[in-house]
Amino acid sequence: MKFLVPIILAAGESRRMKKPKPYLPIGGATFLEKIANDLREAGVNLWGGVVYNTSHEDLIKNLRLSRLQLIPNSRQELGQIYSLQLALNQIAEKNCDAIVCLADHPLVDRETYRILLKARAESPGKIIIPTYKKKRGHPIIIPGGLFSEILSFPPEKAGGMREILRGHAYLIREVPTEDEGVLADLDTPEDLARL
Repeated sequence: MKFLVPIILAAGESRRMKKPKPYLPIGGATFLEKIANDLREAGVNLWGGVVYNTSHEDLIKNLRLSRLQLIPNSRQELGQIYSLQLALNQIAEKNCDAIVCLADHPLVDRETYRILLKARAESPGKIIIPTYKKKRGHPIIIPGGLFSEILSFPPEKAGGMREILRGHAYLIREVPTEDEGVLADLDTPEDLARL
């Protein structure tokens, strides 16, 4: 089976939260550290990367992120697709897949990561997307066969990964979960207060 590279996208501007989300505390760690720890505990080798906002360089250097490579992004206005492209350019090999996590989704249950890894083993070459109550969430597993298309997508163009996924609907395997954490992106102080 192909190697699985973890990628955590953490370069957003956190405008609505008014604080950099990846570095907010949750359960004795930061959002980023919790995601990295959960991935490792679920059996993902942490040879991968974290794409971070260069204006948060002072914050990220203090984190315990194991072997995750730090990948700077100074062009946040280009969105998540650009962050993903930076990561794929830096760390992806032709013979690997990627599990792509969002830094504002720290509530994903560790067991959900295991379920997604099992689905990947059962369905090699598929795009693995968790669902909760029939709504698609994160993280997603992207097969290496899509990397070149992702890398060639113009980041200025609207749609990003949604457009790429629409073009490959036949490759998608939705994995139902009981984990509302796959949908729970924490964007505002009110979201955080509800934890």
